[in-house]
Amino acid sequence: MRPQQRGNRRNTTVCLPPKLQQLHTLLVGSTGSGKAGIAENAILDNSESTNGADIALIPKGDEMATELLRSHYARHGSLDNVYYFECSETLPALSVLDIRPELEAGIPRSSAVANTIDQYISLLRAPMPENSYDAAVRSPDVIRFLLQAQFDVRHGSDAFTHADLKAAAMRLQNDRTMPTVDDETLERNLTTLLNTSDRTFQKLMGGVMTRLDTVSQDARLRAPFNHLPEDEAERFDLVDLLDEGALIILDMGEFDSQETKQAITQVVLSNLWSALKRRVRYTNDTETDLPLVNLYLEEAATFEELDLLGELLDQSRSFGIDLTLITQFPAQFKHTSPGTYERLLNNVGTVVASQVECDRPLAEALATEKYTADEIENKLGSVPRGEWLVSLPGAYGASKPDPFQITAPSLPAGHPESETFDDLPHVEVTTAIADWVDTVSSRYMEHAYVNDLESPVVEVVRYYEPGQGKSPHIPVETAMDGTDDPEQAADRTDQRRFDVVGLDAEGEIVIVGEAEHLNNDVAEAVAADFDKMTACGPVEVIWVVPSRSAVTLIVEALNDPPEGSSRVEKKNVQFWNTPQAVLY
Repeated sequence: MRPQQRGNRRNTTVCLPPKLQQLHTLLVGSTGSGKAGIAENAILDNSESTNGADIALIPKGDEMATELLRSHYARHGSLDNVYYFECSETLPALSVLDIRPELEAGIPRSSAVANTIDQYISLLRAPMPENSYDAAVRSPDVIRFLLQAQFDVRHGSDAFTHADLKAAAMRLQNDRTMPTVDDETLERNLTTLLNTSDRTFQKLMGGVMTRLDTVSQDARLRAPFNHLPEDEAERFDLVDLLDEGALIILDMGEFDSQETKQAITQVVLSNLWSALKRRVRYTNDTETDLPLVNLYLEEAATFEELDLLGELLDQSRSFGIDLTLITQFPAQFKHTSPGTYERLLNNVGTVVASQVECDRPLAEALATEKYTADEIENKLGSVPRGEWLVSLPGAYGASKPDPFQITAPSLPAGHPESETFDDLPHVEVTTAIADWVDTVSSRYMEHAYVNDLESPVVEVVRYYEPGQGKSPHIPVETAMDGTDDPEQAADRTDQRRFDVVGLDAEGEIVIVGEAEHLNNDVAEAVAADFDKMTACGPVEVIWVVPSRSAVTLIVEALNDPPEGSSRVEKKNVQFWNTPQAVLY
């Protein structure tokens, strides 16, 4: 960001070092102020300058996620190490009721159980209307008892699903059968429940089932609540990515329900908080400088009821994470939970604000010895469009620096409104998504085949041309394919080669994968691709597509192609989840 050159101010770029980023950032700007562009620059710059993961939770139905993908592609030429989830179609394969990762990290079982139960109850509370979960005091208690029974050290398990919990609740309701437990206190609580009158008991259990059905009746929530990985290849765990410099984007813009967005956000934050704690355990030294993890929460005020958000603000500095909360008006935090706004201002070190009208708490937080709260309040109300008021944290033991005014940086290359966008005609949304699909297909093959000791596949190769395995040096005349036109030769090469293949030890093709980049002639393209892939005699042919709707198009094109006979009957098509994502 560039401070304005007025008086003694210099025309220079302001950068916030990682140590100060751990004090958290609040980005405030109304619609059209340009805060999305500032956020995108921050994400892109941090993904290059810090070693930890960058995680962006984007609930709005605008183009921010697409712009971020496009800009990342424009800057790096690929989407390697980018994990993009369009959450209405694909969710990370997170497991909610599973303490095995905590136990593996050396966290005591009692602590792991208590933390998981607390987080699960917060997750149940999130999609329900405000205060309705706790309206009936005893029904939530029964849910807690059932969770404790499922985790019982002798008769329970280290991992189970929401469906398992609901089945236990139904047995208790219908048969009045108490689960066997080793914990004497829990046994007394369950016995007391069973000794209540039938009317009271059924009322309590009706409240239990109503709360559990909040998840059961939402198809998007059922997946993470019922995902129980059998091995690590089926688990998406943020602990594996925190130190990898990955960019993780969760796009929730297609969800109509704010409650669903809140629940999915809570699931992700729960896994993140667990991963951060386990990362510290794995280092065996809390003094070690951990790679900085950057969490960006767009429309943060709409999620302020999240219990974990407060915990992350209060404690995350010890775990190597920075929160950037993005909102239109910080005072939005006031309208839901008393004290939240003040807590936020006390925990945020950096504030970047465009014009904000009548926000006294914010003005008081930004005031210094030189500038009073009245002066700051007046300044906040008169910041010109395209300019920002910035307050930075001071060094330890030093006074807070005076706030200053800046102009926003240029929009990142690849952004449709950037000055360089017209110079990058090849950087389209479809190109960026296509590159992501290519990456997913190769990663899937590595997980499902190369890592399977019983599979003959020993290597996955992207952009493979037939004959490449046996003859790595392709003659020029073959590459040109009888033409003197390089563009025509390149087109013919694209028509020949496969997006990804799995090779055996002899270099023979076993699996062929197609990352389908849907276009207007999808039916013709799918049939042609199928014929091309099956001609090399693979054991399996795999399509990877970016959405649920694309699956239908692929299956229909194979079953009823525009020309020729049916390539595949629908009953012979298999559809499954990728190793680290749940597809719909």
